[in-house]
Amino acid sequence: MKKIIIVGITLVCISFSNSLPAAAQEEQESTGLTQNSQQQSFTDFEKIQQHIEIIKELPHDAEIVGSGNTYSYYNGIFYQPTETGYKIVSPPVGIRVSELPKENFRITLKKSIYYYFNGVFYSRDIDGAYRVMTAPMGVLVDELPLGCYLIDIEGSQYFALNNVYYKKVTTPESKIRFKVVGQALSKK
Repeated sequence: MKKIIIVGITLVCISFSNSLPAAAQEEQESTGLTQNSQQQSFTDFEKIQQHIEIIKELPHDAEIVGSGNTYSYYNGIFYQPTETGYKIVSPPVGIRVSELPKENFRITLKKSIYYYFNGVFYSRDIDGAYRVMTAPMGVLVDELPLGCYLIDIEGSQYFALNNVYYKKVTTPESKIRFKVVGQALSKK
């Protein structure tokens, strides 16, 4: 039996239990959320929105990233080679890129600065490169990543993608945001 453990929420197969620890229930407001681009188009994600999983050619300016050159990256999208082209994939935690996606959001949480784009969190390394990070618990984002799906756990609704769980919250200013409340870890 495969067991999935989510920090703050435990899922065993399809049996759900909602037992958020006090730390996860605490309101941890992030401050300084700003979008680093005024442009609202997601043209690079048109392929994802159209559910195209394999592309024949990489974008011209794609960079090779990761140990063993196993990933390519362009403007927030990661690719891996296949027999017939390149598959759009989720990045592994720790992989580094030289530039952030153009339409990222800067988020400050507990004196740490993160950059967010479509479900991926980055932090800046001392050498100026950006590293993919685990989603920080308690961080608030304005937008859910593309491809998020809704799940119900004992009457509470969560949004999930790539083993990260978000909860819809309303800020004191009556603004709808999405809070990272869980991260799934796979165990056998």
